[in-house]
This record gives sequence, C-alpha cells and structure tokens, in this order.
Amino acid sequence: MLDYLQREGAGKDGGKPLILTHNILGSEREEIIQAFMENESFRKHPRRDQVYLYHTVIAFGKDDTVSREQLIDIAQHYFTLRGEDGMYVAALHEDKHAHIHVMESALHLYTGMSMRMSKEEMANLKLALQEHHLTKYPDITNSTVAHGSGKEYLKDAEYFMQKRNNDRALIKQTIGQQIQEIYKDAQNQADFLSKLRDAGFHHYERGTVPAGVEVDGYKFRFSRLDTPFDQLPEQSPEKTEEERILEEIQQIRDSRSAERDLDLDRL
Repeated sequence: MLDYLQREGAGKDGGKPLILTHNILGSEREEIIQAFMENESFRKHPRRDQVYLYHTVIAFGKDDTVSREQLIDIAQHYFTLRGEDGMYVAALHEDKHAHIHVMESALHLYTGMSMRMSKEEMANLKLALQEHHLTKYPDITNSTVAHGSGKEYLKDAEYFMQKRNNDRALIKQTIGQQIQEIYKDAQNQADFLSKLRDAGFHHYERGTVPAGVEVDGYKFRFSRLDTPFDQLPEQSPEKTEEERILEEIQQIRDSRSAERDLDLDRL
C-alpha cells in the first residue's frame, strides 16, 4: 500500500506525491514501516484475521479545483477528527484530479487498542470533515458527502470502483491496469495475493483455488484481467515481505516481554 501511495507520477506535475505524517518520526519508506511495525507490536489480542491497516481516500468532485495548501489542511484536519493518538500517512495525489490517500494504523498509538470505527461514527466524521471544508473553503462546492446526493468520501478500493456509478465495464477498466501491475511485480502466488490485499482488493475462490477479485458486488476472474493465477509460481522458499514483517513484529514483542520479565526479577 505504501508503495502505491508514494509512487512516482502521482504527485504534482508528474512527480512524487507530497507525504504528510502524524505520530511518525520521518517520512522515508523504511522509517514509516518501522513506526507501523513498532506500533503493531503493542497489540493486546493478536488474531489470525486481524486488520493491520486502514486505507481511506478523500476524493473531490472533478469540477472542483483544490490547491495543495487546501489538501494539506484537509488532510491534517482528518487526522484530528480521526484521533490525535492515531498513526497516519497521507499522500497528496495531484496527477489527474486532486485526492488524498491516508494509510492508518489499526491501533491507537502504543496502546494496542483498536482504531475501528462504526458506520455511524464514520458517517459523523465525514460530515464533520465536510463542514470544515465548506466553511473554510466555500469554493469547493462539488464535494459533499453522499447520504442521498452529491459526492462521497470513499474508502479503500471503493474509490476506484464506485466513483462513476456501478458500471461493471468501467470498474473493470479502472482496476484492470492496477491489478496487472501488481501481477507483474508478484514473485509467486502468495506474493500476488498479499500485494492485492495491500492495495485494498479481496480475492474470491472457486473450490480452494483463488479465482479472481470481488469488487462492489462484481466478480472479475484473474484470467479475464490478463493475470492468470495458475501461471504464477507456487510459494517460493524465500519468505514474503509480509512474513518477514510479521516475524520482526513478533521479535519486537518478544524483546519487550523479556525486558519486562527482567525488570520484575530485579524487584
């Protein structure tokens, strides 16, 4: 996900996006990864299916002109509304029309407690963010929350799939190139599925074999996206980046536990 947020060409004039961080020292890739890993190591109740990150997209109407200064202010106000004790990375994408990607730790800072929000809480956050930008930037008039009409602040991969009605052909066209790029970078089948999850896509299976991705109620077969799953190598002997990160998180957690036990022995 981080690679997608920071990708070359998504920023102003085809450059790299401007990166904003909250509760993170540094803005380089390795610094961000280390900060998220350290925060994850505080998780109180690890589970196999746990959520590590949230990915939010703040999009604006195509007829609105939003300056970089406005994007920065709106992103920082989102941090405040979402919670000052959260860990966030925001990327300002200004390649086509302005929008903001936010990668969020699933845990409150150094507490191990979940940052999960209910649908009602998320709806209230959207309205509060809308009130901020309409009050401070009244010229941004085509980017309102859709609870009946207008534009919506969309979340995860839904941004790519729902912004122009629910047209299956458009959805396939929109996600196709991104999934093909993920496929080209994948080292093996497990790596491909891991990279899809990082980008906000969820695969479905036929029998026990991954068959495609499901988006907004539509299913798209890997073969129809020119990404034949069975042509990828099976799991390689080398560990994936995700597996290595999980091991490092566990090492941090074990080290903290050992230090705590040593302190108790000294009492």
